Amino acid sequence: MRTDLIALAIDNNDYEMLDKLHAREVPQLYWQADYYAVQGIEIIGGYNERLIKHIASSKNEQILDYFTDTFTVPDRAVAKDGSRRTHTFQYPFISELLDQMILENSDFLETALKKCLKYNEMVYNRLKELITTIKNDPYYSEEYKKDMCIMVCKQSFAFIEEGNFVLFDARYSDKNYDGLITNIAHIKKIPKTPILKHLAEELNESYEKIINITEHLEEI
Repeated sequence: MRTDLIALAIDNNDYEMLDKLHAREVPQLYWQADYYAVQGIEIIGGYNERLIKHIASSKNEQILDYFTDTFTVPDRAVAKDGSRRTHTFQYPFISELLDQMILENSDFLETALKKCLKYNEMVYNRLKELITTIKNDPYYSEEYKKDMCIMVCKQSFAFIEEGNFVLFDARYSDKNYDGLITNIAHIKKIPKTPILKHLAEELNESYEKIINITEHLEEI
């Protein structure tokens, strides 16, 4: 039913209805969005191939812009002061959407690839910040604790292939904490035109850098 409503809103260019339906989101984000939940987010059952094709074949740039934009979700945990952290996500099936846009020869593909590449790069830089913060923690300042620091960084990172979710739980010796939970994009189909092919390759390279970041901790 919800899928049909989203498809109808796309056909009618009804952006207000897309927002009301939370068309980019899956319900699991609202009760599993927490970077301490290293098991990740289960989105099995949310994928709908018919809807992906419907979005990818749209000729309306605003519709495609909407589904390739990021959005925020409040953390499931509430602080003592009543506040909540927020987490930024992309459409949970963004990689599948990009692949379908390639098949559809979408005119919006170049823009979509650039947006996803920029977001992947932002995620990579944020991970580097979190890792650097742990490495600079006074607790690990003594030489004999350097190996422990690397181990902590490795244990803090998780990648969940189902949905391409990235999690990093950063806790410091002064009982402060920070972290990241989001999803990243890659593609399986490579476009043929030179500029799109280059962007696709850059996107996949950024994806590989993120999922393999713990293999390069000494260089960060």
